[in-house]
Formats: sequence, structure tokens, C-alpha cells
Amino acid sequence: MRNFYGSIRGEQQIEIIRECYGLCLRMLSILYQFLERDKDKIAGILAQILQHRYPELSGPELDKRTREYLQFLAMGICYSLIKHTSNSVGLADLRPSFDKILSSDDISISDRLLDLSTRLDYFDGFPKDIIIGMANELKKHSVGHEALRIITWEHMKLFSVSYDIRQSVCMQLEITVNQPDLITQHEKRFRALPRPD
Repeated sequence: MRNFYGSIRGEQQIEIIRECYGLCLRMLSILYQFLERDKDKIAGILAQILQHRYPELSGPELDKRTREYLQFLAMGICYSLIKHTSNSVGLADLRPSFDKILSSDDISISDRLLDLSTRLDYFDGFPKDIIIGMANELKKHSVGHEALRIITWEHMKLFSVSYDIRQSVCMQLEITVNQPDLITQHEKRFRALPRPD
């Protein structure tokens, strides 16, 4: 669709985007089912890797670190699928189709999270109100809330966003505002460029 969007009608564009969103969500569901089913085996493998890497870890500390790595693995899968989906359908020229999907009554919070990822990567402007609204909706859904935090943090790390907007969004998402990588990474990158002679 990204290559031939001009020859695909609006309704077909919407259908393709929705199908891609649905495919991503089904894959996430299946992968999380596998993780849940085999979590003890996966945790055992992670514990062996950690014990080999950090032989000084004690029982409780090893258990804590294993749980953290298991959560990190689950979030890595979630983040990767969200980004793969937004990169597959994302294109600024398709904005009218994305706007129609977002304005429909039957759009789920999961679809809106995928839509947000696409907007952050491909559209101009920072959707502050959308992010804050989703942060409030997802407070009781730890995986969705964490995914929202990560894709927002990544955008603010890579792109210029005014300080007051960063501050209010970071407060809502519980991201440390004075985190150097988050607040000044793009500024450091541009300051580090050599000056033309």
C-alpha cells in the first residue's frame, strides 16, 4: 500500500490498514499466549543465562532479575510488532485514511495505540492530547501503558518537542523529565555536527 497508495481507493486503504492492525494484535495475542504457557521454561533459561553472566547473583536477586528480563522480553515483542506495523502502513499521504479510522466509533484502544505509533513516526506535529488521553485510559493496563511510554519516549528522544509539552507528557507518563538522553539527545546530536567551513 505504501508503494501504490495512489491507485488504491480510500475505503480500500482503510480496510488494509485495519487488517494490518488486526494482524499485529493477533500475533501479539498468540505470542503472549506462548509466553504465558511456557513462562517457567523461559524463566529457567533466562536464569541460567543470568547466572552464567553474573555468578555473584544470589537466589532472591537472581529471581528478581529473571522476572525483569521476562518482562523486558514481553515488552520487546510488543514494541517490535507495533513498530513493524506502523512502518508497514505509515505514510503521511495516507493521513485522511488514518483520520477516518481514528474517528470511527468502533476503534479499540489497541488500534489507537498502533495509530499513535504511526502518527508519531510519519505525521507532523506532536499529538499531546491523544497521548495524555490514552495515558489515562491505559493506567490499569500495564502492558499497553508501558508500550505508550516507550513509543512516546522514543519519539521525544529522536525529534524536537517543545519543553513545556515534554514536561506535561512526561509527568502524565511518569517519565523523568530531566533525563539527559530524553530531553537533550537531539540537541546534542545537532550541536555535535561539524561546522561548515
